Amino acid sequence: MSKHHSVTGHTPSSALTDRLNDGRLEVPTAVYTNSLGREIVIFGVKHYASSQFWTNVSVQLTALDGKTAIHFEQPIRDLVPRRLRFKSLIGRSLDRSQHRIWTAAGCEFQFDALSIGPNWENHDVPVARTLSAIHIGPLIIAAVVSLLLSLNQNVARAYGRSQIRQLHTDAGKTFPMWMVMKTSVILRERNSVAAHAALAASNDVVMIWGHAHLPGIGKLLERGGFVLARVNWNQLFAA
Repeated sequence: MSKHHSVTGHTPSSALTDRLNDGRLEVPTAVYTNSLGREIVIFGVKHYASSQFWTNVSVQLTALDGKTAIHFEQPIRDLVPRRLRFKSLIGRSLDRSQHRIWTAAGCEFQFDALSIGPNWENHDVPVARTLSAIHIGPLIIAAVVSLLLSLNQNVARAYGRSQIRQLHTDAGKTFPMWMVMKTSVILRERNSVAAHAALAASNDVVMIWGHAHLPGIGKLLERGGFVLARVNWNQLFAA
C-alpha cells in the first residue's frame, strides 16, 4: 500500500510540491479550512502514476459522502480555431505517444484509472487557450521524439522507466518553462480558474490537480480566507 505521511503545524503553501522521502517520490494532499468550517482539499498528482497510487486516491474519493464536489483539471474541449488546428494535431500525437511510453513503463493514466462521477466538475481553461500558450517549435520536437521512442515496446518501456528515475532526481526542483510555454496561462491563469471555482462553491470541495499547481492555488485560497491545516504525503510510484 502507498504510505501516507501527515504533516501538522505550519507548512507554507510554497512548499507544496513533490519531494523525495527515503527514496520514495511523494506528492502532497493539502487540506485548507476557513473560519466557517468549510474545507477545500487538493490532491496533488502527476498524471501518470502507479496503479496502486490511483487505487488509493479512488478509495479516498469513494469515501466521500457524495455531497462534496470534486473539481478536476482538464482543459475544456471546445471548437479549436483554424489557426490552432495544426498545433492541436501535434498535441494529440504527443499525448498518444506519451501514453504508450508511460503505460509501457507500468504506469496508469489519471483518466484511465479514475471514474468521473456525477459530483465531478471540470474547472479549467478552454483547450484552445492552453494550445495558444505552448510554443510550436518545442511541441513539434517533443512529438517527433516521443513518437519514435513509442514505436517499439521495449524502447518505450526503457525510456518510460528512465523518466521515472529522472522524476525522482528532479523532486522538489523547479525549471524555467518560458522557452516551452507561457506560464502566465499554463500556471497562473489556470490556478486562478481552479481557486475561484473552489472559493465560490457553497460546500466542501476536493480538487485534483498536478502538484506543480498547488503552491499557486494554495496562495489564492489563503487570500480567500482559508488556511493550510494539514498536509499528507502520498507515495507516487507505489509497488
